Amino acid sequence: MKKTKTIKLETYQKKIQRLKDSADRKEKRLKKRIELQKSKAKQSSKSYLKKTLWKLVSKWVRTHEDHCYTCRKFLPWKKRTAGHFWTQGGHQRTRFELMNVHTQCVSCNSFNSGNLAPYAIRLIEDYGATAFQALHRRANDSTPWEKPELEEQIKEYKSKLSNL
Repeated sequence: MKKTKTIKLETYQKKIQRLKDSADRKEKRLKKRIELQKSKAKQSSKSYLKKTLWKLVSKWVRTHEDHCYTCRKFLPWKKRTAGHFWTQGGHQRTRFELMNVHTQCVSCNSFNSGNLAPYAIRLIEDYGATAFQALHRRANDSTPWEKPELEEQIKEYKSKLSNL
């Protein structure tokens, strides 16, 4: 009598263990699926697209300009930063515009807050007063970026950078 109870108990314990293992596998698969969905959602969010586009624009600018736009010092690759005349935070529409973004040294871009007086003079010299005024108008445009616009520009800059 005791032997059959022991066998039944062992059988039930094995079944319980198999069910626990099965539940653990299902939970792992579900976690992987959720992580994948989160990463896909993150990659299609506007903030992710803006960060991606900024990295590409910054690399493009730093690749094509080897002197600081404001103090005109030669800069090795590692010392180049991409500086804005109209800041990124308050002027979204000119954030990725090449007329507004140029290579700067760390001193001009960070320590001198963009060194804006020489930056403005140089912009007017290079592009003209009319283009400078147009840039000013675009900087004050508060129209938010749309995903298709960002995605299109990302493709464009990826293509430009791959052709270097």
